[in-house]
Parts: sequence; structure tokens; C-alpha cells
Amino acid sequence: EHSAEKKASRGGGFKISHLEDIFATNAFVSNVYAIARDQAGCRMLQHKLEEGNAEAVSAIFGEVLVHCVELMMDPFGNYLCQKVMDMCSPQQLELILDKACSGLVRISLNMHGARAVQKLIDVVRSTPYVPRLVAALEGAVVALTKDPNGNHVVQRCLEALPPEAHAFIFRAVANEVVDVASHRHGCRIAQRCIDAAAGHDRWLLTGAICKNSLTLVQDPFGNYVVQYVLGLHDPRANSEIIGCLLGRLNVLSRQKFSSNVVERCLQVSSPEEKAKMLMELADIRSLGELLRDVYGNYVVQSALGMAPEPQLSHFLGAVRPLLPSLRASGQGRRIAQKLEKKYPQLRAGGPEASGGNASGAGSGRGGGGAGSAGGVPRRGAE
Repeated sequence: EHSAEKKASRGGGFKISHLEDIFATNAFVSNVYAIARDQAGCRMLQHKLEEGNAEAVSAIFGEVLVHCVELMMDPFGNYLCQKVMDMCSPQQLELILDKACSGLVRISLNMHGARAVQKLIDVVRSTPYVPRLVAALEGAVVALTKDPNGNHVVQRCLEALPPEAHAFIFRAVANEVVDVASHRHGCRIAQRCIDAAAGHDRWLLTGAICKNSLTLVQDPFGNYVVQYVLGLHDPRANSEIIGCLLGRLNVLSRQKFSSNVVERCLQVSSPEEKAKMLMELADIRSLGELLRDVYGNYVVQSALGMAPEPQLSHFLGAVRPLLPSLRASGQGRRIAQKLEKKYPQLRAGGPEASGGNASGAGSGRGGGGAGSAGGVPRRGAE
């Protein structure tokens, strides 16, 4: 009677003929755990559930309940667990949840287990058991957001659980926002949290991002989270971010990731904030360094394209004396030619600045705008 379990423990699969014999004689009873870990056996157990025989269903449920933590992480057993979750009564679901909660974080970090936990979230969402699920996960939110499997569990919580059950995720992400937002998987969860949050909860998240924006803008993933907040067009958040970056624009404009954020800030800034940014970027003491830099020159081109009068004339006046030294290098020569073509007033003896070209947008780089994390990063950003 225990041959099936011995066979499974040796790692061997079941022959179809053997499985047919097992099911024909009801020998699957008390061998569900072993059979569920076989691909064909798992399918046959699911069919048995669909047939609806009360004794068979009870036998399968009983063994799945005992071994649900291990089966939820099994390549095949997880599908049986999901089937049981779909079919069981509220009382049976409560038993499965109580059993699974003891290892729910470990299950969520597993490739197969994460799928089973997402199903558990789906079936628990409209029951009184949501607080138990939350209690089992809330101590590990940050670890889950950064895990290739666990982040899907957090995302499903945001999608499926009622809004009042999201607070544990928002608190954890806000408290460790640099750790989460500067991670490959965490940066996406941070954005999904912002989408799901409203009112005080949203400001809890965006405020934490704003406060840490100077660190995040220089990160390969964190910069996208800051840009996502800028894209919300919240004047309070935009002002906080711009305030953190002012005084450091020269350094930030010469870095791969933060240079994109500087341009995005120029796009969303108020007239007063834009004037401050343009004044800082046009500082003659550092403008030459920016123009010669592989990233900084694009920021300068974008700034000129967004500068209204009289800031445009002031900016061009700062650029003009730097053009001779700029032409001394190959890359600098190309930049000088590009600027002179766009702004003829820069040429020696050219007309005075009129601002007629101020409406020209951007730097002409390929790769699209500096928006969400889903876009194609510019300047080779990862």
C-alpha cells in the first residue's frame, strides 16, 4: 500500500498503467502526497476531485491539508493545492490557510509556491480570513518585494485584497523605500503601491520617495521611481524633489541615471522652479564642464529647448564664449555645430538672441522620454 510513497521518495515517476491501477482500486487513498508530486498523477487527482465523489474528495483534502506547505512548493503538487482551494468549503479553506500560514513566507519565495499563494489570496479575498493572511506576510514585505517570486505575491495582494488591507504593504515600503525602490523588482512594486494608494497612504509613499530622492535619482532603478512620482503632476511632490536636487544639478547632470531626472524636473517644474534650475545650469563656472560631458550636454540642450525668455538669452549668453574651446574636440565640435544650427544667434556676428527657437523640444536623443520603469532607458541605462 505504501509502494507509491516509496517510489516517489526515490524520485521515480509513475507509469500510466500503474496509476490507472491505483485509481481503479482506490489505492490513491493515503498515497495522495506521493501521487500529487507526479505530473500525470497530479492530473488524475484533479480529475478525481472534479468527479465529486464525497469519499474521494474528503480523502484528497485530508492529505493535502497535512502536506499543504510541501505540496504548494512542488512543481506538480501546487496545481492540486490550487484545485482544492477552488473547490473547498469556507471551513476547509480556513483549515488550509491556518496550515499554510506557518510557512507562507517560505512558500511565497518559491517559484511554484508563489503561484499557489496567489491563488490563496484570490480565494481568501472575500472572506473574514484576510487578517490572518496579512499577519502571516506583514513581517516579510520588503524581502518579498525584492524576490523574483515573492514580488508577484505582493502585487497580487495589491490587486486582489480590499483597499483597507493594503496598509501593511504601504508602511513597509515607505519605511524601507531606498532598499525597495533601488531594487530591480522592488522598484516596480513601489510604483504599483503608488497606483493602489490614495490620500494619506499615497503621500506616505510619495513623501518617503521625495525625502530620499537625492539618493534614488542616482540609482539604476530608483531613478525611475522618482520619475514616476514626477509623472503624477503633484505640485507638492515635484517641489520637494526639485528642492532636493537644486544646488547639485551640475553633478547630477553628469551622471547616467540622474541626468534623466534633471530633464524630467525641468519639464514639470513651476516657472519659478524652472528659473532657478536654468540659472544654476547656466553658471559659467560649471557650464563648460556640462557641455563637454557625455550626459551633461544633453541636459544643456534640453534646458535650452525649454527655456523661456529672458532665461534663454541669458543661457545662450553663457554658452557663447565657451564655443571656441568646445570646438577643440571631436564630440565638442558636433555639439557646437548642433547648438549653432538650432540657435543662429550663437554664431559670430549672428543676430541677437530673440528666443524664436525656445519652443524647440528636447535634445534630439533617441530612446524615448524619461518616464516609467517600463520604458526603454536612455543613454544605455539599465
